[in-house]
Amino acid sequence: MRRISIVLIITFSIAFSGNGSYSGSYLRIGMGPTGQALGNAGVAYLDPVPSSLYYNPALLTLFTSKSIELGYSMMSLDRQFLYISYGMPLQGTAAIGAFYVKSGVGNINGRDNSGEIYGQIENSFHAIQVVFAKDFGPFSMGFGLKLMYELMNYDRYDYVGQGVAIDLGLLYKLRENIWIGLQVKDMNGKLESNTSEIFDQGQIMPNRFPTIYKAGFSWRVKPEWGAVYYDFESSNQKEIKHHLGLESSQLMDTFRIRAGLENERFTGGFQVNFKLWDLPSEVNYVYLPSVIDEGDSHSFSWIFSF
Repeated sequence: MRRISIVLIITFSIAFSGNGSYSGSYLRIGMGPTGQALGNAGVAYLDPVPSSLYYNPALLTLFTSKSIELGYSMMSLDRQFLYISYGMPLQGTAAIGAFYVKSGVGNINGRDNSGEIYGQIENSFHAIQVVFAKDFGPFSMGFGLKLMYELMNYDRYDYVGQGVAIDLGLLYKLRENIWIGLQVKDMNGKLESNTSEIFDQGQIMPNRFPTIYKAGFSWRVKPEWGAVYYDFESSNQKEIKHHLGLESSQLMDTFRIRAGLENERFTGGFQVNFKLWDLPSEVNYVYLPSVIDEGDSHSFSWIFSF
C-alpha cells in the first residue's frame, strides 16, 4: 500500500485552505500584484487591469482597449503560482475577458508505508474563467463562469478533480471619485474527484469551496494624491476579513506606490509605466510576507494594451 504520500497531498490541499479548512485556497490568495499590494481590496478599483476581473467581473466594463497581463509569483516550499488574464471592450457598453491560473507544488517524494522513496509527484490546480460584463450608466454588472481542475501527475495513480463555480459582480459609481463594489465569488464551487484508483475503498470526494461575499468602496482623494480602498469580506463559513489599500502616484506620473493591510498582514508594492514597441505597458510588483512562517513571496506582472 504505497499510498501515504497521496494522502498527505490531498490533506494538505484541503486543510491549509482557510475559510473553515475548505478546498480551493489557490483561488483565495488574490491574483496580480495590483490587487495584492492593496491588501486584496479590489472590488471597486478605480484603474482596473486584466487581473482586476478576479476581484469584480463588473470592472471589465471600464476597459477602453484590449489588454493582457502575465503574472508569476516566486514562492517558498517549491510552490508556484502563475496566470494570464485578458480583457477587451465590445461594441456598445459590454466587455469580455478571461483568465487562466495554475498553482501547485512539485518535486514531492512519493514514499511507501516503510518510508522508501518510489518516485516524484507533482500536484497542480488549474482554473479557467470566462467573464462577460455590461454597463448600465452608473451601474455595471459582471458574470464569470469558472472551470477548475486538480491533477496529480504520477504514472502509478490517476487522480483528477474537476468542478465549476460562478462569480458575480456589481459596480456603482456614486460620484466621479467614489465607487462602490459588490462581489459573490465561487458560488456552487467544488472539486469532485474519484479516489478509487488510489485507495482500496475509494469514493467520490465533493471538496466544496466556501462562497465569498465582498463589499467595498474606493475614494480618489485627489488625482495627484492617490486613492483609498476598503473591502469587507465574509463567507458562508462565517470567516470575516478586512482589506485596506492605499495607492499614490505623488512621486511621479509614471510610478505608483501601493500599501495594503489584509487583517493583520501588511503588503506593499509598486507600478512602473512605460512604452514598449509603442504600446502602453506597465510592470507591477508586490511583496507578500509569510502567513504561517511558510516564507515570504514576491509577485510580478507585465501588462500591455493595444
